[in-house]
Amino acid sequence: VTWEEDVRLASGDLEVFGVFPHQHARGLGTSVHREGACLADAPRWDDLWQELAFYREPVALDAGERLTLRCRWST
Repeated sequence: VTWEEDVRLASGDLEVFGVFPHQHARGLGTSVHREGACLADAPRWDDLWQELAFYREPVALDAGERLTLRCRWST
């Protein structure tokens, strides 16, 4: 099963310092994309990977920018 959700940043510019992907034992993969770039990608998810991942440099996101979250899991 794949679930995908587009989210637009409602207000204010942001700096993102890292990500915290989270799925449980049935998770198969997860990713976060912005228009034109991948912010996080774990195509073969392991539920032992519940850790923060920090970027070398903060990522600037503009108000109104679209992010796409995609999760895959096994039922």
